[in-house]
Amino acid sequence: MRESFTLDGLVRGELPGLFLITPSIRLLKAAGKRTTVFGELPVTPSTKKLSREVYEFCINNGYRYVPTSPVYFLDKEDYLLHKTVTAIRLRTTLGSIKPEETEPEDFYFRSYEEVMREWKKIPGALQNINYIVDNCNLNLEMGKTKFPLFPTPNNEPSFSYLWKLAFKGWRCDITRSPRLLSTVCVMNLK
Repeated sequence: MRESFTLDGLVRGELPGLFLITPSIRLLKAAGKRTTVFGELPVTPSTKKLSREVYEFCINNGYRYVPTSPVYFLDKEDYLLHKTVTAIRLRTTLGSIKPEETEPEDFYFRSYEEVMREWKKIPGALQNINYIVDNCNLNLEMGKTKFPLFPTPNNEPSFSYLWKLAFKGWRCDITRSPRLLSTVCVMNLK
């Protein structure tokens, strides 16, 4: 990756076939007003301040916006399990865990009715979701891995090019034997 790489620099360019949905006002400004750029309004009690700021920016500057609902738990009750596992991982007690050490309690899979109740006062937000749904062209087949297209020098097969890059990186480690390097590369690239 180039040292000069920045996300806001990336979104200034062409974004063919890509929807940008972000709560970052900086990224919204960098991307500019386009039909595929949306301010993200997270639908949770813990993110109301952020949502308000993004909403006001979008309204005042002519950007579209959509409500989102971060999901870390299937059900609201799963938060206790998350907190318990976090306590075990941190080797502490449930009562000693700080709020920033866990995901917010309201990041569960909310029902359509809950989202509608939360956002019925915000005009246009849910219509923008329908725009994204109607214009999204993504077909993911269950059980099949999809990799992004990556142009290689001289149209070399991707596996061969990745093999060369991996082996070149491993060669820098002079403490390992070439045979071990080759075996590890083969195992990791399969």
